[in-house]
Amino acid sequence: MTQPEQSPLGPNDELSVRRELEDHRERLMALRASATQICESVLQINSIPFHSVKSRVKSFPSILEKIIRKKYEPHLFSCTDVVGIRVMCLYPSHVDTIVILLGQEFHVLETVDKRPQSDPERFGYNSVHLLCRFGGTERAKLPEYASFAGVTFEIQVRTILQEAWAEIQHRLVYKSSVAAPNDVKRIIALLSAHLESADMHFQDIYQKREAYVEKLKKAGTPNLEDEPLNIDSLLEILRRHYSWADGWEAVLGDHLVPRLTELLSELGSAGITTVRQLVQLIQKWSAETIAASREVYQKSLTAQDPKSPIAHYYDWQQKTNQFFTPLGHIRSALEREFPGFYEARKKDQEKEGGSRG
Repeated sequence: MTQPEQSPLGPNDELSVRRELEDHRERLMALRASATQICESVLQINSIPFHSVKSRVKSFPSILEKIIRKKYEPHLFSCTDVVGIRVMCLYPSHVDTIVILLGQEFHVLETVDKRPQSDPERFGYNSVHLLCRFGGTERAKLPEYASFAGVTFEIQVRTILQEAWAEIQHRLVYKSSVAAPNDVKRIIALLSAHLESADMHFQDIYQKREAYVEKLKKAGTPNLEDEPLNIDSLLEILRRHYSWADGWEAVLGDHLVPRLTELLSELGSAGITTVRQLVQLIQKWSAETIAASREVYQKSLTAQDPKSPIAHYYDWQQKTNQFFTPLGHIRSALEREFPGFYEARKKDQEKEGGSRG
């Protein structure tokens, strides 16, 4: 009968690592929180679209397993990823940009590029790993970061599709081309190629959209008015015609795109499908919608409740002396141009919903 494999670490070694982890846990949790916040701030300040920033402090069993597997010295910080942070962006081109920016925030001890071009035998694992410390930067001199000096942590940077593959691969039995039989190897290679291709397609879409938005910004009014209405052309028109409403997009936050999509649907059902048609609508009713919005705002001053659904609008409303965002101004213009428009639209939607039921 085969005897179970004995751990190369003695009970005193395991106890020592456990005690180290407990002794340093508070410091490690604080480092994790600070490093995560810095990563998120870097992405936001540099306007890099990202999915999320995740972080964790490695559990004792995971630390012990790695020390044994890698034949490390039985000490907590022989593991360089006790604190791990994962930055998940949307597009491949931003991975290297993020790596450069993080290098300006932390002292990077080592960069390990695990993307396919650096290791073609990997089954699609795409990621750049940074071993970092707070030391060696201006930030490290600040009192709140002094306790982190000398502690190495890992930051992984990858796209969201690369993250999806990593999560699936983590649960696969076959983690290398040597371990997999040929029929499985072909399937995995095909899936890896599809994911890499999808990442490149998303990158291409992103770049085309960026170029289109830049073209809209530079376009003179006559050329812009030839454009069909879509989210980007609608946003450009709203920014030009409601320049006084600076900050309204931030007020809507994550609701911005759904609200713009909804407005495009409303405009389309009213037969307004080009920038020129929308500009004509805005210009025709501009004075009336601004006056109406100001009047509603003045009436709302006595009824404002910090717990109400519109509480987050208050600062913006006070600054602009307006109740409606530009989206509300367009809707106000639509109702004036087509009296009863929203009531009729609601009835149509209810009728359509009833027919589906």
